[in-house]
Amino acid sequence: NGSMFMQACNWVDIDNDGVLDVFGCHDDALSRMWKGSEDGTLEPAPQFIDLTDYVLQDYPGNDHSGNYGTVWTDFDSDGDIDLFIAKCRQFVNDPNDPRRVNQLWVNDGNGGWTEEALERGLVLYEQSWTTDFADIDNDGDFDCLATNHSSTIKLLENDGTGHFSDITAGSGLEVTGFFLQAKMDDFDNDGYVDLIYTGGADGFFRNNGDHTFTEVPNLFPYNDTMHSFASGDVNRDGQLDVYASYGNGYVSPDNGNPDVLWLNEGNANNWIAFDLEGVESNVDGVGAKVELTGSFGTMVREVRGGESYGITCTFACRFGLGTNEVVDQAVVKWPSGSETVIDNPGINQYHNVLEVPCVVDVTVESSAEGFCPGSTVTLTAPEGFESYAWSNGATTPMTEVSEGGVYSLLVYDASGCAGFSNLLSVTEIVGNAPTIEVDGSTDLCDGSTLLLTASNADNYTWSTGEETQTIEVTTSGSYAVYSVDICGNEGTSDTLDVEVYDAPLTNPELTPDFTIASPQQVDLVATGENVRWYDWSTGGNLLAEGNNYSPQVETTTTFWAEDVRITQGDASTGGELENQAGGQYHSNSARWLEFDVHETTRLNSVTLFANGTYERGFELIDEFGAVLESTTALVEDGSYVLTLDWDIEPGLNYGLRCTSEDPQLWREGTSSTLNYPYEVGDLLTITNSTAGPSLDYYYFFYEWVAEPKPIECVSDRIGVTVTVEGKSIVGNAGAKSVSVWPNPVQRGQSIQVSGASAGSSIVVLDAYGKRVFDGLLEGALSVDWPAGWYTVCVKGQGDADETRRPLVVR
Repeated sequence: NGSMFMQACNWVDIDNDGVLDVFGCHDDALSRMWKGSEDGTLEPAPQFIDLTDYVLQDYPGNDHSGNYGTVWTDFDSDGDIDLFIAKCRQFVNDPNDPRRVNQLWVNDGNGGWTEEALERGLVLYEQSWTTDFADIDNDGDFDCLATNHSSTIKLLENDGTGHFSDITAGSGLEVTGFFLQAKMDDFDNDGYVDLIYTGGADGFFRNNGDHTFTEVPNLFPYNDTMHSFASGDVNRDGQLDVYASYGNGYVSPDNGNPDVLWLNEGNANNWIAFDLEGVESNVDGVGAKVELTGSFGTMVREVRGGESYGITCTFACRFGLGTNEVVDQAVVKWPSGSETVIDNPGINQYHNVLEVPCVVDVTVESSAEGFCPGSTVTLTAPEGFESYAWSNGATTPMTEVSEGGVYSLLVYDASGCAGFSNLLSVTEIVGNAPTIEVDGSTDLCDGSTLLLTASNADNYTWSTGEETQTIEVTTSGSYAVYSVDICGNEGTSDTLDVEVYDAPLTNPELTPDFTIASPQQVDLVATGENVRWYDWSTGGNLLAEGNNYSPQVETTTTFWAEDVRITQGDASTGGELENQAGGQYHSNSARWLEFDVHETTRLNSVTLFANGTYERGFELIDEFGAVLESTTALVEDGSYVLTLDWDIEPGLNYGLRCTSEDPQLWREGTSSTLNYPYEVGDLLTITNSTAGPSLDYYYFFYEWVAEPKPIECVSDRIGVTVTVEGKSIVGNAGAKSVSVWPNPVQRGQSIQVSGASAGSSIVVLDAYGKRVFDGLLEGALSVDWPAGWYTVCVKGQGDADETRRPLVVR
């Protein structure tokens, strides 16, 4: 029904007829809806909800625009689906303008809808981009989190009746940023939903279970901004994984940085999950809720077909259980109004649930996991059920299969209870050469173990003489496996080379834990060759390098140190080594050299021949032109060695270029003698210049020096805790309200200091106690300091004492 500037969208059964419909947010006008049909077609359906029928509909200038993030959710637990729209409108500064006033459309269950955001406590008078509804405290109702472009994240608690109160203050979520997506789910399976947000930066906050959240920094280390993501259990191991996309602007992709699947390594916490299939309701179960009860309280999850700013996450309803080993009951509440009750469901597994009043357990077995061509495998189910429906169409308790695939069974008993079986994977064996699955890196650190697993066969003989399917490797060497499958097919795998590198002999020994009477700078010492200090036991921010570290400690803090042994390969040199008489100093940077990288390489340096001493800029780009690395150097007149130390992954058509408008760097021309391609050892090849093969030029970069990327073997991290007794240094009651935001902050952005008057003294100390800023409060403060911990010291005019606030720079 015409073009539109769509923002978020959803699949949802608006009229509850068992078929999914579509809702699309319109940035420039009224949002739109389409009715779905069983044949897959869509028809415009503005009759579903009169989205113009609200109190502020006649506000001057209102065109019903500004629709950004949507969630369809049963927020009031009355059994029907409701709609929340996060509203944001650029250049609209009036907080009462309906184009930026959030809307909550409440369903009465009979086709009637009323807009009730204000009376429910969900009008924030901000520029809201997304919302999420999730149960943060396991009391059985959905609380609300909103990301805003005009203020911090807002956290609102549901009182159980669908009315909300703002509990942001003190929650730890007083975070500002350019938010594009936000999603709450239990990523550590401790029983409480956590938060991931993306946009101008990504962040992860762990739910502490007491209405507060703690940031876990650098959970997704990458050289680009995570713009969007979706979460789900990709490998069905019970741990939530994240599929992340990286982009430019609002929705444009970054072709130089591909999407990344971040697999959750998990922990020992228990979990349970439910895959739902509707019968009377829509087949995907969108709009269904699962309520879980036990000693942990009542947890609730909901199936959503689109949420936040147009993302769709897993349809499975997952629950982390922490150390709890018993679930009393799971109740599935379907959009149709029916319920499925499961008493004492098993933990650490997925439950396939059909829309029936009760469920039964059914386990099927196969006579073999693999079969030879021309043979069959027998699949068997228990006798006694009223009906059988195998995924291959069979309707008896036993069926023969002659094709490889994954098979399952649906059964009903005489009472109408249904059950889905486990999945059976059956493989036709065709005699391929065996393959080796590597669990880890073939660059192995001494003391570590690498697991090599051969593909399924009847027997195995490794080059080591071992005859098991999986072997443990601890030494350098070449490994291969010979196997014979059950059909008599023989084969030998490709050879796999493993190299073992020296690791630190011991973990670092640190200064013992100690206590100080008040905030002060402390001296910490760790033994080791290449010691690195961090703010977290895993991941986290690198604070310092070296055996000695002297941070300013404001509150009780644990610092972590690791030792690193670095193994470097032999350096190679290549490219044109000297400039030739046939070249000249060049006056523009329109062209550059292209090269291929054959293995992970560190490009240490190149040599330049410069006319004049001044700063020049340089970039490493990929085949799409995306900037991977950049630097600016004061290039001196004459021969100059430009140090780069850039790590480059294998790939084709990289570019090394100067970005200065008038570089005045020597380049070879058609009168020079050139010999493309230029090999730099076995590491990389300079293939040509962007002037092309028909024009024989060589731009700027001589005597390339490269080496294999150094291998780092790291010890365990050891912690030292500095306990601070007494009170922090604070001023009067007014000074205690001082806050610094955003926190953490990205280098290059600015921070605001609220709660302090203009003209207050501002001193910023780094982790060593060194002053990186000393001045007066005159608005936003630009952050141009390296990543790490800092202390912001604020002292108002006439105050005797100062207030100190921690700051993390990324």
